[in-house]
Amino acid sequence: MRIGHPLARHRLPKSRPETPGGEGSGGYGRVRDLGCVGRLSASILRRQCRGGVMTGRVVPGWLRVLPWVLAGAVVLAAFPVVSRARPAAATQADPQSAPLSELSGATAAVTEEEGDQDSRPVVIDSVRIRGLTRIPEETLLGLLDIRDGTRVAAGDLQLTARGIIKRVFTTGYFSDVDVYAEETAPGHVQLTVVVAERYVIRRIDLVGNDEVEEEDVRKTFSVKAGRFLDTRKLVETLRSIEELYQEKGFYLAEASYEVVRDAATRSAVVTIRIEEQAEVAVRQVIFVGNSALTDDELKAVMMTREKGYLSFLEKGGLFLRYFFQLERQDEMGGAFVDEMAANQFESWSATQDIDLQRVKWFYMTRGFVEVKIGQPRIALTPDHKGVVITMDVDEGRSYTVGKVDVVTDDGDGLLFDRDELTRGTLLRSAEQFNAQNVMADTDTMSKRYMNKGYAFVSVSNSHYLDKKKGIIDLTYIVEKGKPTYVANIELSGNKTTADKVVRREMKIEEGDLYHQGNVDRSKAMIYRLGFFEEVEISHRPSLAPPTAPLPGRDPAGCEFVDLVVKVKERDTGIFQVGAGFSSLESWILQARISKNNFLGRGQTVGIQALLSSLRQIYMFSFVEPYFLDTMWNFSFDLYNTATDYDAFTTETVGGNVSWGYRFFDDYFVYLTYKAEHMETSLGGIQGYGGVPIEMLEPDGVTTSMKLSLAWDTRNNRIMPTDGLYNSVAFEWATPYLGGDFDFYRSTLNSRAYIPLFWNFVLRLNGTLGHVTTNSDAGIPIFERYFVGGIFSVRGFRRNSLSPTVPAAGEKDPSATLLEFPYGGNKQLIFNAEVEIPIYREMGIVAVGFFDAGNAFAEDQQLSLAELRTSAGFGFRWWSPMGPLRFEWGFPLAPKPGEEPMVFEFTIGSAF
Repeated sequence: MRIGHPLARHRLPKSRPETPGGEGSGGYGRVRDLGCVGRLSASILRRQCRGGVMTGRVVPGWLRVLPWVLAGAVVLAAFPVVSRARPAAATQADPQSAPLSELSGATAAVTEEEGDQDSRPVVIDSVRIRGLTRIPEETLLGLLDIRDGTRVAAGDLQLTARGIIKRVFTTGYFSDVDVYAEETAPGHVQLTVVVAERYVIRRIDLVGNDEVEEEDVRKTFSVKAGRFLDTRKLVETLRSIEELYQEKGFYLAEASYEVVRDAATRSAVVTIRIEEQAEVAVRQVIFVGNSALTDDELKAVMMTREKGYLSFLEKGGLFLRYFFQLERQDEMGGAFVDEMAANQFESWSATQDIDLQRVKWFYMTRGFVEVKIGQPRIALTPDHKGVVITMDVDEGRSYTVGKVDVVTDDGDGLLFDRDELTRGTLLRSAEQFNAQNVMADTDTMSKRYMNKGYAFVSVSNSHYLDKKKGIIDLTYIVEKGKPTYVANIELSGNKTTADKVVRREMKIEEGDLYHQGNVDRSKAMIYRLGFFEEVEISHRPSLAPPTAPLPGRDPAGCEFVDLVVKVKERDTGIFQVGAGFSSLESWILQARISKNNFLGRGQTVGIQALLSSLRQIYMFSFVEPYFLDTMWNFSFDLYNTATDYDAFTTETVGGNVSWGYRFFDDYFVYLTYKAEHMETSLGGIQGYGGVPIEMLEPDGVTTSMKLSLAWDTRNNRIMPTDGLYNSVAFEWATPYLGGDFDFYRSTLNSRAYIPLFWNFVLRLNGTLGHVTTNSDAGIPIFERYFVGGIFSVRGFRRNSLSPTVPAAGEKDPSATLLEFPYGGNKQLIFNAEVEIPIYREMGIVAVGFFDAGNAFAEDQQLSLAELRTSAGFGFRWWSPMGPLRFEWGFPLAPKPGEEPMVFEFTIGSAF
């Protein structure tokens, strides 16, 4: 044998489809499905190399016939070659090859020498490696199970070469391997292994992404710097980029790549180019064949929207290909659709376009169970900036419900009385059929069984269509399975929060009979903590059921499940240092640290400092919701404040300690002891001299006990969107507790959170307060009610709504008397607002509100006619520093001296 004649050879196969720009061509690559002739033309005409860079070229018209001419020449030349005894052997490794990942387990193709098998011994004097650049030769030789002087049979030399190829390719570092044999003496050969190392991506450059962030584009990459160059993964990357752009409305966006190779280092630089084009809008959606339902009704259920005047909000009106991609119908069909699919409903359990699903499902909720929606026809407008979508509809007829029955699969009878089982179901005989009601009824009956311990109950259905009469008979089939007990409860996702914080909210425990209602309640209780963005509870057959029978349970007659509680934690901490400016308070400096889930134990710790021209606040607070892992609640506050009112200034130092107990899940009782020292000086902002009110005392110590009762069903205590909160409190301040003042205070508060359409939330609040005293000294001014501002009635200055008496200014007592606000002993406040999500991912919402309220003196009766009213709007942002509120209020009937609009900014949650 001579050097230059390959004893064995292995090439990695080319990519299919052949695309310019692969590791074989090095040119521009586009995701396009070319025909055979087109691919051949592109391959020939684009392989023009200048300085190691493969570039694309436009195909001239006269060259389009060139592939046919070449193909004919190849066929003619093949006839004499086929007639020969053996083909000519290749003499060198082909430098153009595809990446190793394209081998896909293919077997090496070896070109064998002709001739009979020979058993004569042959000595391999040495093995040499050629073509290495990055890998040391000694490393590769160590992988080959051949040493100098190895003796093999001459007929086994081919097998030896195959073994070398297999070991080399197993490393994954090479794209080509050839094995050559050179006879150095009779019965002696030298083997030469010629390899081609795979190119490694040194860098990936991204060009042309103006509308989409580079970080978002790079997340779609299937290729990474430092890994081997892989044509197929580059093509996958281009497809992913184009899909990303299509999801954002750039339907005509195109991605291509360019590869620059350095043969000396076997490295490559990949440049991905994006031609974004203009966004494509939906100009029109046309339905053909619909008569029972109008175009507007059908368009309303689609995720695709026609472009309109308000389409700039949330990318409305853009053609998003995602809405016409495939998705499982299970999400919209459920058990009813899965059962019906086998008969009348075409492919309902298979994959369908999302908007087609929505339109079809809408028809089924209107009784059209045989409706068919054709695949949409999408046409670009002449300017390539819009599309027209046409959908064909075959409505069929509307069906009325006939008989509705419930049976069991085994004929043993129902666990419940039939009337009890169907109580609360929605599907009724003689009414229009509604597939949504079938789903709801299936869920209702399933939960009745699941609340009795049958976790794996299955409620399916069968139907009969009387097409002549337009009647559908439906039968629910119940497969209850075996009673199920909870074996284990597993937690995941609580990286910071301790397990016990989650477990103590569970309303079902290990060893309990499964109860779906308790599982749902557990989910609600965990979510209302406010520590988690998402809470999911699922069940599965137990991976570790009890080995010993549980007392009173037959292991053969029951099953065991594991409950899996999966949570996603939210940021419950607030750390902020900021400054602001207000027309009322001038400069405001604030520092605040608050943690609602301190050290993951469910405790709340807060430290706050605020300085402004009107307020100075220093506060520390702590809350332990489960004192010593019991149902008792413990909290305390320490504070030092100074506040300038219009007529006076107060300085307070004090604190409070509170004990509470939770009854059941939603009822709470608290007992709070408060002690504080208050100093009051007249004057305040307006500068009053003297006030002819004997009951106002300047300073003293207040000690009180307060009893509070609360009923709380909110779904989240920090950001509620559903539920109620009602509380009543009675406070008694008396010298018997060591203080100087004697008064009684009653407070009633009621809040409601009502979810509306489009994720809007209606929030309602009502507050009634009353304070009285048996002391001749009266009620201290700092214990009276002052209404107005962002925390009570917006649109009015803070604490500006109050009963007043004439008083002289301190600078000129003989001047015109001013109205001195001394506060009321009663207050009544109503708030109503609607929260509108704008950017939910960022926690940004808009709000429109209506407020009404006032404070009333001892000689005044509570009167709705005397309430001051306002309306306005605002924006709220749950920022990393905490909830920020920006609100503009407008008094509906302003009095002389009141501002027509009041803007306020604060940090903190609304009611």
